[in-house]
Amino acid sequence: MPEEIQAVCPFCSLHCADLRLKIDEGRLLGIYPACALAETSFLHSIADMASTQISDFRINASLEAARISFQQARQPVIVLTGNVENQAVSSAVKLAQRWSAVLTCEEDGSGSTLSLSTRTAGSLSASLGELSRLDMAVLCGLDSGSLPPRLGDFLGNYFNEGLFQLDRLNSLESIRQLRLALRGDPPDLPMVLCDLATRINAVSSGLLLFGLDWIHGDQALCTELLLWLKDLNQHKRWVGLYLPPASNSFGVVETLLAETGYPGNLRFRQENIEYSPYLWQVERLLKQGWTDLCVVIGQPSANFKEALRKHSDFKTILVSPETPDFPVSQWLPCARPGFDAPGLLQRMDGVPLEVQSIFPSRRPAADALLAGMLPELPL
Repeated sequence: MPEEIQAVCPFCSLHCADLRLKIDEGRLLGIYPACALAETSFLHSIADMASTQISDFRINASLEAARISFQQARQPVIVLTGNVENQAVSSAVKLAQRWSAVLTCEEDGSGSTLSLSTRTAGSLSASLGELSRLDMAVLCGLDSGSLPPRLGDFLGNYFNEGLFQLDRLNSLESIRQLRLALRGDPPDLPMVLCDLATRINAVSSGLLLFGLDWIHGDQALCTELLLWLKDLNQHKRWVGLYLPPASNSFGVVETLLAETGYPGNLRFRQENIEYSPYLWQVERLLKQGWTDLCVVIGQPSANFKEALRKHSDFKTILVSPETPDFPVSQWLPCARPGFDAPGLLQRMDGVPLEVQSIFPSRRPAADALLAGMLPELPL
């Protein structure tokens, strides 16, 4: 008989907690409220899980091979994607400490660090319900079509004509001009910026939603964004939110901060930790041929997969719930938190959420597989 289960969706940074799944003997019959991303992702994960059940013997053999790879490696690099639960991050730290590895994030920490910085310049909302009480929203480096479906619907429904977009073209100068207009010293603004400045000055609250493509690698632009948000909060209430590219980007960075004091880009040497956001950046390490063993945890992005394809003169171990669609030396299938394993994730507005197993399977959790790569902690 079909049953209805309330679940937290693990597939984007919203982590909607109001989804109801209609399930019959492991088959997904429907999702309410409707979300194309959630439905497609659940159906894909059900099919992928069915094809990746593995025996305990194969798991143990794979872990022994991984331990040997670590023993033989000159310099291992461990890469966390944003699709990893918090417990796996803690296990990755222990693994890096044991094997004197570099531990880095696919995103290199810049976007997530920016999101943490907004706490000093603005505020992070605790719920979408709070955002609905704001007067307007400005998308910085984003458009409504690039947003998660339910977030796009939410912003369109609540802000309607109060939804504005700033594109990448001349973005640095645009923000500087808007800051001057806010201070009562308006420059000769283009018409589109003049309309936006007038609206900002007329309202008492709003939202700045940042996109990764707009801020990545541009320190001056990041600085201007934070200064603009700080200026907006002098006499008004403006919320700053960063839209991460993966479902648990914030959870990954905040767990690293709690475990090590740094948001990634670390090298472990005996009892010491070296932190360098540029030197220990994953794509730089790959391009320079600095590593001979790369352990990727989670689901890498298309850009990172391409980087791995271009610089593949080393052994690659992938710990992921997804069947790899790029060359790897070894794949260790793991369970996905919120799908076939419990776990702790963090929403884009900073709220931590416990997710449960909905479709039980025999796939081990990522943190258990990482612990199994430690000689003193067999699985």
